Amino acid sequence: MAVIKSGASTDQLTIDAISKAARVTIYDTAGNTPPAAGIPVSGTITANQGTSPWVMSLASTTITGSVAVTGNFFQATQPISGTITANAGTGTFLVDGSAHTQPVSGNITANIGTTNGLALDSTLTGGTQKTLNYDGTNTIFTNTHPGFVQFGSAQAVTLASTTITGSVAVTGTFFQATQPISGTITANQGTSPWIVSLTSTTITGSVAVTGTFFQATQPVSGTITANQGGSPWSVTFPSAQAVTLASTTITGSVAVTGTFFQATQPVSAVSLPLPTNAAQETGGNLAATASQFPAATAKGTQAATFGNVQSAKDTGRTKVILTLTKATSITAEALVTLTQKKGTAATTTGTSYTVAAGKTLRIQAMLLSATLTVAGLTSVAIRLREGAAGGGAVSAASDIISELEVSAGVTTVTIGQSTQQELVFPDGLELIAGQQIGVSELASTVDAAVTVVIVGYEY
Repeated sequence: MAVIKSGASTDQLTIDAISKAARVTIYDTAGNTPPAAGIPVSGTITANQGTSPWVMSLASTTITGSVAVTGNFFQATQPISGTITANAGTGTFLVDGSAHTQPVSGNITANIGTTNGLALDSTLTGGTQKTLNYDGTNTIFTNTHPGFVQFGSAQAVTLASTTITGSVAVTGTFFQATQPISGTITANQGTSPWIVSLTSTTITGSVAVTGTFFQATQPVSGTITANQGGSPWSVTFPSAQAVTLASTTITGSVAVTGTFFQATQPVSAVSLPLPTNAAQETGGNLAATASQFPAATAKGTQAATFGNVQSAKDTGRTKVILTLTKATSITAEALVTLTQKKGTAATTTGTSYTVAAGKTLRIQAMLLSATLTVAGLTSVAIRLREGAAGGGAVSAASDIISELEVSAGVTTVTIGQSTQQELVFPDGLELIAGQQIGVSELASTVDAAVTVVIVGYEY
């Protein structure tokens, strides 16, 4: 139900929620409501058709003249065609609108009667605002308080004379997946080649069967006769097959080939003939080698002769001599410059020596000598150092692998007095290829002439 309120008055116009009609109370020119007996109406009354076709009840009607009867003869209410004259009987028609909503056509003049506080048109803003939609608390059908109209049942809407702009989705269960089409249909080829089902088709004549469905090897049922196409028979198996010859007789000469046939075959025999001169090998390498070795002797028995055997370290030797001659002693430890003599090559100098590639350096001995140049006591130490593994550079802080120290002037302080120490490595001190070595010196004074000699060889 909607209520329309005019201005600030308490008067309201009520709209019925079901019939959507306004409830109107009719007043006469004096402001009086009509009597209970009804309002007499004179003149011509126009009745509008409420339904189609007209529905008339003939229960108490007298029909005169000729009236055509059509439609379902057994329905309670019969449709009537033609002109119908309705007589009022006695008096005039009584129209009572108090209990029903009457359809009215034509111009209707509604008098306010007594204003009872109803706002007149002259009091409204500019005379343009007529009514406001009011829900009892707020004015509705505005941006702040939108309104809505509720129908009692679903309403059918026709778009025959409606213009639709924009994109409107058509949805609903009425839109079936497959649409009926009338007229001529052109079918375009969707795939290449055309796919045809032959389930119920009769093929006449010769038709070639091709395509990926045609497999290279076809399954065959029944008896197959295989004729020899080539000689000998050629048989292809899907995988390697094991063949046993236990009960097979082979005639003629058959070559045995294949990867299973190894180059050297195991042979078993009681005895084999030796080639000529195999036992003595006169003049051969074995005989020459045997003549160079003494006969075997019992344990603890000295042999008359010995075989010549050379150790690996004694083959391909190249001497390496590193020296420092009469150099003034130093009091801050540092690497000294050594004169390097290798084989028959010219001498070189440097604070480090690198073992040649593919060789091993075997140091056999070290010597340190100190001679006083000033009357006084002094001590001198030398340290043999090696760089980090893999060819690291040697320094005065590298690892020490050997050391010598001497003191001069302990008993007699005389210029030219000399003292020395030497260190021998019986099995040698070996360094691998690429390894760097150097000698650092540290003395208590600068009053000595220092000599260093390192002897070894590369092999």
